[in-house]
Order: sequence, then C-alpha cells, then structure tokens
Amino acid sequence: GASTNVLGACAARFDNTVTYKTPTFAGLTVFAQYSFDNDTTKEDLSGSKHGTEGKANVNRYYGMGAQYKAGGFEGVVIVDSINYNSSEKFDGYRYDDDSLSVTAGATYNFGVVKAYVNGQYFDNVILMGKSTKFNARADSVAGYMKGIDGYGFNIGADVPAFGGTAKFIVGYGNGEIDLDKADKPEVDMYQVGAGYIYPLSKRTSVWAAADFVSADYNKAANIGDTEVTEFIFGMTHKF
Repeated sequence: GASTNVLGACAARFDNTVTYKTPTFAGLTVFAQYSFDNDTTKEDLSGSKHGTEGKANVNRYYGMGAQYKAGGFEGVVIVDSINYNSSEKFDGYRYDDDSLSVTAGATYNFGVVKAYVNGQYFDNVILMGKSTKFNARADSVAGYMKGIDGYGFNIGADVPAFGGTAKFIVGYGNGEIDLDKADKPEVDMYQVGAGYIYPLSKRTSVWAAADFVSADYNKAANIGDTEVTEFIFGMTHKF
C-alpha cells in the first residue's frame, strides 16, 4: 500500500476479467489480462443506459506483464492501459485519451537484507497518489477531461530483526496535467515509511507500520500543500 502513494496507476479490481499465465521457463513467466467491462454495476454518468461488454461504450482494461526469478533476484515489468468509455462524460467533457502505464520492479535478497526498487511512468491517468490525491481536470479550451502524466519510484529494504522483519521505504513522484495553458497544474509527492512484522507461528503474524506523505503543489494546481501521516497495525492468519 505505501508504495502506491507516489504512483499514478495502482492496484484495482475489475469485473469480467480473463487472465492467461504461461508456464514458467528458465525463471520467466508471462501474464496477460483483459476486462470486457471494468464495472458492470456503474451507471453511465452521461445519463444514458450502461454500455455493452467488450464495446467502446464501457471502460475496458488490458495489460501484459513478465516476471523473472533467478536465485535471490526477482524482476517484474508490466504494461497496462484503461480503454476509456468513448461515450462517458465528466461535467460534460470526454476523456482526452486512454491511460497507459509502464511499471517495473526488482528485488534482491542479500541474506542480511532484502532490497527492492520499483518505478512507474504513467500517462493520462485520472488519479495520482493513494493518501494525497491529485485528480484529472476538465480543459475548457480543448473540451476534454485531461489526465495526469508523470512518474514515480520507491526504494526499500527488509531487514531481519528480533525474530521478525523490519521494513523501510522512501519514494518520490511527479505529476502534471496537460492543460492548454502556460502554467500546468503540477505536484511533487514525497514519502517515507517504516514497519515491522513479527510471526507468532507459521500461519499467524502481527504487524505495525507508519507512513508520512507530503504533496507539494504548484500555484496552477490551486491546491494547498498536503501532509498525511498514517499509522496502521493488524494481524494476519493464513488458512
């Protein structure tokens, strides 16, 4: 969850999704997904009847990814997109273009520490950040709903400590809305987080974490700078 605070395309649930996974060969596995209609319960905001699955009048998702494992190394690359409903409107504006994101991540287990990094380029997403949100804007000049373009990355580490695992993460993200004017709304997001997981048994563990996120907006964004501090804790049991 913490790593999504500085990214634009994050985990989501979609209806009517088919998934294909190849057999693993020499540590490489390839995945493909497609949703014929991301949310069948959603009413069309233009006031018309909900569209037809697999047609241009509903939102559709597609993505491809590859995972590679070798020894203590694991790497992942994902390319995905939301093909927006061509008839849906927000405040009278249609989507400017479909979204696109390219996400990559890697981990390596050194034994005494497990290091990881992930990064993402995103184009025309409607929301950036999980805790501090930056939303798409309507462009009255162009007549479209403009999404957010940008990038984000995280660096983290897992360290064995006192019978459990301590976790640390830092991240940065930048997003800009491509409105047809000289000063474009823009945000810089920063985060730092730490947590700890302690296993009570092979199937049960307790955990706690804290996360600080700062969002610095430029004048054109017309949003006050935001700081969010989160504390979470819980227990996990695997059946």
